[in-house]
Amino acid sequence: MKERQRAAEEMNISKIRNEIGRLPGVLSIETLDPQIYEKIIELEDRYTQSTMNINIGIMEALARGHQFCILKNDDFRGPPSSTVLMAYKYDAKPSLPDNQIVIFEDMFYSIIGQEKIGVFSEDKIIDTGNFVIFQNRIVKGRKPIYLFPSVAFPELRKMRGVRDVVSSTPCSIVDMSLRRHYGYQEDPHHTGTLVLGFNLEF
Repeated sequence: MKERQRAAEEMNISKIRNEIGRLPGVLSIETLDPQIYEKIIELEDRYTQSTMNINIGIMEALARGHQFCILKNDDFRGPPSSTVLMAYKYDAKPSLPDNQIVIFEDMFYSIIGQEKIGVFSEDKIIDTGNFVIFQNRIVKGRKPIYLFPSVAFPELRKMRGVRDVVSSTPCSIVDMSLRRHYGYQEDPHHTGTLVLGFNLEF
């Protein structure tokens, strides 16, 4: 039974790899090695300690059962949702609508701004071009931080046997570490890495 399940798992992973490989802008797909997995956690933690910004998306991807590292160029499609959020941090849940709150590691973050992707219904918006800030959510005296959430990977949404798919852009020091580990070009001009996490079901 275990051998049969392992064979099915390998077949599904191969199908996922092939599906991603057909996308415009994808240059390389690598299975995330255990060695670099631990390095990512270490470097992202170091980044958070130095900047107070949090890459939630990378942690969600690493929490899945399987991960790919993807090298892409400018021909790859844009993200389906915002990859950057501006937020205030709270120890307890603030009295706000759930769609304005992100929960991560038992802490609460109220969203006051985000990357300009999609349509916004609020009236008072500060539009900086590629980022919007919701004026009515600003609290005087509070210092915001930035969160980097996971985003969906629509191309795998309807694939059978695959669930909980998320993708994330690593911070710059993790990006460089991934490039060196997999032998990618270290010059980040016009290319970037993604970490894709997913679970399989049988």
